[in-house]
Amino acid sequence: MWIYDAREIDGEEVGAHGGFADSGAGAAGVSRATKGEGEPATEKKMLDGLVAIVTGAGGPKGLSLGRSYAEGLAQQGAAVVLNDVMSKGGFLLEIEDNIRTKGGRAITVPGDITNPLNVEQIVSTAMSEYGRVDILVNNAGIGRDVKFPEMDRVRHWDPVIAVNLQAWYLLTQRAFAAMQQTSEQKPEPYGRIISIASPTNVIGNYGQVNYGASKGAIMSAALCLAVELMKESYRGKITSNVVIPIANTEMTKGAWQHLGIPAEVAAEQFHPDLVAPMIVALASPQAADRNGRVYVARGNRFQEEVPVLSEGMQFDGTTPVSPQAILTSMDRISYSGPRATMRQFLKVG
Repeated sequence: MWIYDAREIDGEEVGAHGGFADSGAGAAGVSRATKGEGEPATEKKMLDGLVAIVTGAGGPKGLSLGRSYAEGLAQQGAAVVLNDVMSKGGFLLEIEDNIRTKGGRAITVPGDITNPLNVEQIVSTAMSEYGRVDILVNNAGIGRDVKFPEMDRVRHWDPVIAVNLQAWYLLTQRAFAAMQQTSEQKPEPYGRIISIASPTNVIGNYGQVNYGASKGAIMSAALCLAVELMKESYRGKITSNVVIPIANTEMTKGAWQHLGIPAEVAAEQFHPDLVAPMIVALASPQAADRNGRVYVARGNRFQEEVPVLSEGMQFDGTTPVSPQAILTSMDRISYSGPRATMRQFLKVG
């Protein structure tokens, strides 16, 4: 049974055209009839007692990062609130059922997360059903790939910014407030905010100015939030980190051939399930000292992405630095080390 929000947003479903994107936005509702409670865990798991919200959680097995994140979190004991577009409601219910069949806890709350009412419904459902919010995986996102001169604000720019960035703000702020709430079962605040970025916002990608802008803003916002969380009242309790996943998904499966990677190789070496362990690890109590980090997860390789400065040029300061002096020293000012291309970024092994 679906219970619909009275202010359902009327909007077209969108998706990327082969670029590196994630998934999810749509109409509002909550699956009540199938939520249930799983059987009690027989052994202590990493995330026992914690509650996670995963956006963009729908999609077929082997082609959905959100699904892999949700199933990975549930496997380690977290109760999971599943969110995605209404058109993926069937997948959400399938995932929910799979989690419950294995003894886990899950509930489906489909909805357009650009709508503040739907955001409130997601968080309030987590609180009413499970009593707390501990983990937020900001995975939902769309892409509308087009060359920049042809990019239309209404058709290409605004929708991507709304779903990828504006929704990040709405849900992160609301979930953050819930993470701070304490109770008898949760004597101290606990929160793990995990935001999904993209190689596009690190090294660029053709036809994705809109998508790269949204994901770059998310990464910057998540890192700025991490600085605020270094305050004593939050330190070691609530964290904000970024993950850049490289995976074979519904939105990326058409891009591999352009990078010289056979589809069957991509399906195996970049399976979404291979990214999930990083999400679970960052969500765990053991990762309390990891805050403000950006991790890349590709295949079985995990790395931290950090800023790198060139050697640079120090002028003596006795005279004003002229533009010509800058141009003369540009080779030294510029970074001369190896630069990642999309193909190198996707290299595994």
